[in-house]
Amino acid sequence: MSAHPVVKLKKVAVVKSTHSPNSTANASDAINARSLAQVVAAVNREGGTVPDVKDVHLSSAVGLDARLADTEQLAASLGAATRGVHALIARAIELTEQRCRAEGQRAVDVATASAVRSTERRMTVEREAAVRQAVAETWAEAKAKEQAAVERAVHETELRCAEEQRIAVQLATSAINLEWGKSQEEVAAENAAKSFEQAARAAGAALMAAQGLQWRGHAPAKPAAAAPVEPKPTDATQGSSGGLEFF
Repeated sequence: MSAHPVVKLKKVAVVKSTHSPNSTANASDAINARSLAQVVAAVNREGGTVPDVKDVHLSSAVGLDARLADTEQLAASLGAATRGVHALIARAIELTEQRCRAEGQRAVDVATASAVRSTERRMTVEREAAVRQAVAETWAEAKAKEQAAVERAVHETELRCAEEQRIAVQLATSAINLEWGKSQEEVAAENAAKSFEQAARAAGAALMAAQGLQWRGHAPAKPAAAAPVEPKPTDATQGSSGGLEFF
């Protein structure tokens, strides 16, 4: 802060006198005594000491020019003091504005950093949630595919085993029938009849399952199950009633 001049206002006690060359001596003495008493009283009020009488000079030459000079000096002193006060106020306002700007900038920086950290935390949480969801979906899809593949492999294995078992049973039955003296035509007819019977049973089961699904979707009441289709007996099956059957 720049230094400003300090104006000190001094109290100037002017002892006025109305002494003139045409006044009488008694009037002059009375005025001088009264002025001296006023000076002594003023000094006592200020807490000072009464000066010696010889230090008090009574001026009888105070006129309008002296009053104007004193007034101008007082006005100049007041103007200088006012300008100094205005400069101090302006400097204080400037410093306050600078401090407010600095505080505002710090507040903006803190708010920006806080917003950045909050955004980073939110993005991290969202990214982790998305990764967990993607991993869970991928894991569930992989498990479903694995389960479907296992079920398909088991079904295919069961079908293959059933077919191999059927062929093995037919071969064993044919061999036994041939050992018992049956002709190959009779054995072939018997195998064909058994195959037809198995196919008829499978078709009946599939038909019942399809009808059950249709009835569950359209009809509230469950109808009676259809009787399985029984193949008509042939000469080959009648003639082979005494043979071994593995079904």
